[in-house]
Amino acid sequence: MFLTAPPRKFFILYADDHQLVRLAISEYINDFEKFFVAKTFENGKQLVDTLSYGDLPDIVIVDLDMPVMNGYETTSWLKKNYPNVLVVILTVFNNEYASTASFEVGADAFCSKDICPREMEALLLRLVDGEKQIEPSPSLSFTPLEKQLIALLCTEKTYEEMAGLLNSSLRNKERLREILFKKMHVNNRTSLAVKAVRCGLV
Repeated sequence: MFLTAPPRKFFILYADDHQLVRLAISEYINDFEKFFVAKTFENGKQLVDTLSYGDLPDIVIVDLDMPVMNGYETTSWLKKNYPNVLVVILTVFNNEYASTASFEVGADAFCSKDICPREMEALLLRLVDGEKQIEPSPSLSFTPLEKQLIALLCTEKTYEEMAGLLNSSLRNKERLREILFKKMHVNNRTSLAVKAVRCGLV
């Protein structure tokens, strides 16, 4: 009786200067059947320095806004030195300028951090199947007041304290909270905080 070899998983390196975002996104990618994040980094410089000491990854995922070496610089360096490595830019800056600039420096895919795990897995599968130039997913937009409330909801402050900080009535804050829950497809404060971190909103 012959043993069946386990299916190969695609090897991913991921750079993002936000530790919670790195951990959250890496965890859900590692749940995908065909992919795993082998190592994470705080910036692009740490990532590219590592490539001299080990096997090349199949895919590199980078945030745009990082210190030392940002996503554009990292992508450009990778495509110049290792053109066969697939590069995904994953960012909160989901706009036409960021998308165009990302593809100009050689990114194989560009998407917003508000992408859901199922869409992310589908994107990675298309990439390894040879499909390039994936257009960015539409991102959620928030008013300045909504962004302020999202940041506060990710703290331990009470709703009364939030209302005081935002100079608005508690009733208005509770109504805005319900709007945010619906908009972000969550049903409690904890889930909103987790998604806000994953999307780079805080």
